Amino acid sequence: QWLGVSVKSQKPGGKVAVCAHRYTLRAGSKQEGILWEAVLGKCYILDKELRPTDFSNAKPCMGKNLIDGKYDMQSHGYCQAGASVAFADNEEEDLVMGLPGSLTWTGSLYYTPLKADDLSVFLSDDYIISDVQELHVNQEYVNANSYLGFSLATGVLYDDTQSMNFVAGAPRSNDTGIVGIFA
Repeated sequence: QWLGVSVKSQKPGGKVAVCAHRYTLRAGSKQEGILWEAVLGKCYILDKELRPTDFSNAKPCMGKNLIDGKYDMQSHGYCQAGASVAFADNEEEDLVMGLPGSLTWTGSLYYTPLKADDLSVFLSDDYIISDVQELHVNQEYVNANSYLGFSLATGVLYDDTQSMNFVAGAPRSNDTGIVGIFA
């Protein structure tokens, strides 16, 4: 699992995210052996006393499998959620996770408001940013094997909007790496 590959505290008296980006799901039997495996990753969200919260077991790529029940690298089968993690200092207290293995290692981000009243929003597909157009960067730079989400940060970058921005690294993009900025 590599628990602890990324650890982030929210703020004094806030939550803590502890991630294991190599958390793996396997299927098979003793007779057949391992038929498939998916390196999905997950994060545990703890409260200020380091107890699990309602969001304690974040696995945003769980269930993003093919019709036959298998996972593949063309979708989120190797997403490695939690390779990077950050908390946004906004009203919703967004949690942001990097998924560098999604979409043939193109990568993506996952975010969710931790102050949501409805916990089902935490696992919604609406919060996986997988379309490069949503990142406001050129498609030719964020291609397969870019590893977008390998690193990330949050902040208000533009004074005129006061909206939260996410910043994500794609270290293998275009063989030199890029940093994508989006809201």
